Amino acid sequence: MTYVKLVTLAVFMLTTFLIVETMNIEARLCPTAGTACSQRRGNSCGGIECICVSQGYPYDGGICKSRN
Repeated sequence: MTYVKLVTLAVFMLTTFLIVETMNIEARLCPTAGTACSQRRGNSCGGIECICVSQGYPYDGGICKSRN
């Protein structure tokens, strides 16, 4: 009986681990990539995984891109 409980617990923990790892991979992507942003406003892309990249002079306009 204990063996059945341990197997069930192991399957549950493995499934939970795989779901969390999948969510972490998706979280690294920038959800607002390709949208216009302003470098004068802090965090104008809306997330720590995004960065506002300048599109030339003047340095205010840019496009949100993923950090990695």
